[in-house]
Amino acid sequence: MKKVSNVQLKARDTQSLEKRIVENVAAQELDLSQWIFDGLKIENGSHVLELCCGTGAQTFSFIKHVGNNGQIVALDISREALDKIASKLDERELSKVVLIESDMDRIEEAIADQGIKSPYFDLIFCAYGLYYSTNVEQVLETLKRYLMPGGSMVVVGPFGPNNGPLFSILKQSGVIIPEYVAFSSDRFMPDKVIPWAAVNFQKVAIRTVVNRIKWDSLSQIMTYWTSSTFYSPDKHGAVEKSINNHFKKQQYFINEKWIMMIEMTNAR
Repeated sequence: MKKVSNVQLKARDTQSLEKRIVENVAAQELDLSQWIFDGLKIENGSHVLELCCGTGAQTFSFIKHVGNNGQIVALDISREALDKIASKLDERELSKVVLIESDMDRIEEAIADQGIKSPYFDLIFCAYGLYYSTNVEQVLETLKRYLMPGGSMVVVGPFGPNNGPLFSILKQSGVIIPEYVAFSSDRFMPDKVIPWAAVNFQKVAIRTVVNRIKWDSLSQIMTYWTSSTFYSPDKHGAVEKSINNHFKKQQYFINEKWIMMIEMTNAR
C-alpha cells in the first residue's frame, strides 16, 4: 500500500511529534512508557536497537536500564530528533549511545556502516513506527538476523478501535481519514506483525491495553489533531464547531488509545 506523501512528511516532523506526545502524555490515564517497560526484560550490559526513536520517549529509559556496560543504537529518519536526544545526554550517557539517521528500509546498510555484525542485539524495539516501512516483512527478517540467541524483538503499536472517539467526531465534520492511517491504526499489528511473528518465532507474547486520554479543552484536541498525520486544513472550522458543540454537553472529551505490544523471543 503506497503511503501518502503528506503523511510521511508530518510523521517525520519533530515539532509535530512533540506536540502529539505532549497532548497525549498530559491527559493520559496510563503512563504508556511505564507500561512498556513493565513488560520488558532488559539485563545490565544489554545491547539494544531502537527503531523510530523520535525525540527519545523510550531512549532515555533504555540508557538507564542497560547500565554502564550496555549500548543503545537508536535510529530515526529525522536528524533534528536525534540531535534533540544528544542535547539532553551527558558525556557518560553519550558514550553508550549510537545515533543513526536512516529510514527503516535501509536498516541493514545503516547498521553495517557502524561496523556491527549479526547477531548482536539482545533487544530490538520499535514503538509506533514499523508501519512506515514499505516492506515490513523484509525489515523484520533483517532485524531477526541481528538478534542474539535468547534475545527479543518487541513491536508496540495501535490496533482495533484506536482513536475511535476522535476519528468519529472528525468524520462527522467531513474529515476523510487517509486509508494508510486507518490501516496502520487498526489492522497493521494483527494483520502484519502477528502472522509474521507466529511463523518465525516459537515464543510470542502479546499484551494489550486501552489508554484513555481525557481532554478538557478545545485547544488540546485541536493541537493534537493539527499535529497529526490525518489533519485536514479545509475541515478545520467544521471540526472546531463539532468539538465546541461536544463541550456544551460535556466538560471533557475522552479519546481511546488501543495499544498492543508483541514480544518475539529467539531460541537460545
